[in-house]
Amino acid sequence: MTGSGRLTLTARLNTSALDSRRGVIRLHPSAVAALGIREWDAVSLTGSRTTAAVAGLAGPDTAVGTVLLDDVTLSNAGLREDTAVLVGAVTVHGARSVTLAGSSLATRSVSPVTLRQALLGKVLTVGDAVSLLPRELGPGTSTSPSNRGATRALAAAVGISWTSELLTVTGVDPDGPVSVQPNTLVTWGAGVPAAGPVTREPLSTGTPAVLVEELRGSQPQAAKLAEWLKLALDEPHLLRTLGAGANLGVLVSGPAGVGKVTL
Repeated sequence: MTGSGRLTLTARLNTSALDSRRGVIRLHPSAVAALGIREWDAVSLTGSRTTAAVAGLAGPDTAVGTVLLDDVTLSNAGLREDTAVLVGAVTVHGARSVTLAGSSLATRSVSPVTLRQALLGKVLTVGDAVSLLPRELGPGTSTSPSNRGATRALAAAVGISWTSELLTVTGVDPDGPVSVQPNTLVTWGAGVPAAGPVTREPLSTGTPAVLVEELRGSQPQAAKLAEWLKLALDEPHLLRTLGAGANLGVLVSGPAGVGKVTL
């Protein structure tokens, strides 16, 4: 116990898929009581930088002196696993506006309305990384039918990569930690183009550094990737005929050293 409504706890990685990248940390009920907060209140987290998140109750196997954070929250607080983090109660205001930066695909494809729905109920601080995964835990979250439509809109706009997309919070009003509300103005940040037509740069067609024939043992996988790319880029009308879109995502898996990155 540090005093003044703050605790020094040990940061541990939360491996729960339910909580992952949703802006939620987990505290022992005794820690919640010591902080003078209720479940789903916001807390500040200070390592080498300060961020904020929503606090849920941890399971019975979690030690009193431990706080469970996902990988993004660990990074936002400038922490490594098993290091000390200062946890305190914090006042969070409803955001009047939030600006974000993201990948070219996201900024050109995701509308501000869909962006707000995906971030509803999350607590944001300038400089934080934030995912598009909806919070869906506790009150004030994106679980209504209209907001669940954001998931479908993201999948249609960005493809399967929307689940791993990370944005950067570039501005909030008012200052300090804010919570995204149904009436919050959420936009792409200054200098980042909003959703609209994509201007494509001409591509050079030089010889690749590694030829398909040189991918020993991976030729079938390379051929399948080439087939998918040809469909998506050269024959999108075939995909539309099948009821699919060209926003394809590919998961390449296998043990270390088999050539996933090269492929």
